[in-house]
Amino acid sequence: MKRHSYLNLSFLNQVKKLNRSVLLLLSFLFFQGCASEGASRAAAQPGAKPSFTGLWVVPETDKTSFELDLVQTGTAVEGYHAALVGKTAQIEAALRSDREPPSIHGQIGSEGKALVQFQLRKGAGAGEALLTLNGDKLRWQLVSSSGASLLPRSCVLFRQGGAVH
Repeated sequence: MKRHSYLNLSFLNQVKKLNRSVLLLLSFLFFQGCASEGASRAAAQPGAKPSFTGLWVVPETDKTSFELDLVQTGTAVEGYHAALVGKTAQIEAALRSDREPPSIHGQIGSEGKALVQFQLRKGAGAGEALLTLNGDKLRWQLVSSSGASLLPRSCVLFRQGGAVH
């Protein structure tokens, strides 16, 4: 009987050691999975890699309205613009729905900035602007312009939900 008890204790000790090893291995794998899931979640967060894609709008006033409809592909950005100057009732617009080529083309650099070139449709002008992305805010800063430009020199646009125009 004593030998039998000894075997049972020895067997139980082996099972406990095996269980500890298996438990340790499972714990390691679980925490590795959590760490990689956390890393992929961090990469998917909006602040991790800024995106210029979206409909961007300046809060409308009775004097002006300005919108950008942008799409980012890799480090390239392109899109359309629309500007309205209320007092003069002048409109400068290149809309996606017009089935014309994009009026804005550019490259995204570092720190959420993109230098874009734009082509005016009605004013027969062109120019460059610096776009600076900060979350759901996009700063437009005119760098150069030729021709009669109705586009603002500087403004802050806000990302809108829903479909693009």
